[in-house]
Amino acid sequence: MSAQPTDLQMRALAIIAGGNVRQVAAAVYPVHIASPDGRISPPTINDLVRAGWVRVDASRSLYEGQPVEITQSGLAHLPGDRTANTLAAGDGPTGEEALAAALRAAIRLGVASVTLYDDEVEITGPDDTVLASIKGRRFRPGELAEFLGLDPDDIDDAR
Repeated sequence: MSAQPTDLQMRALAIIAGGNVRQVAAAVYPVHIASPDGRISPPTINDLVRAGWVRVDASRSLYEGQPVEITQSGLAHLPGDRTANTLAAGDGPTGEEALAAALRAAIRLGVASVTLYDDEVEITGPDDTVLASIKGRRFRPGELAEFLGLDPDDIDDAR
């Protein structure tokens, strides 16, 4: 494998750096790459993984779609300083973790609130905009606080 990506691999790295690329498979079809920003072939992804320029999150099934993420060494091959704007694989929290941390901070600061109902948990933002709703699961306030990683005082018990 070359120390420098080919033109095709450079285009693939740029698409992957933009995010939202997944490796997927359905029962009757072979693996393919789903990307809204351009076509990438599975062999190209395999070459990029072998070179250490991207990684595939195999913790998810192919049927769900495995995220394809660029690494710092992959970012280093792209023109310009993209490292400030792109979180590379293994560099920090996942998107879900970052969103959860931001939501917890908003709740702690009083910008968002958590209300516990009999059969629903509702997280609302400014102007009572519903940001998230968990239906059908019954929690006790302390249980919900632990589940969300919050202080029990951050939970409004409206049961």
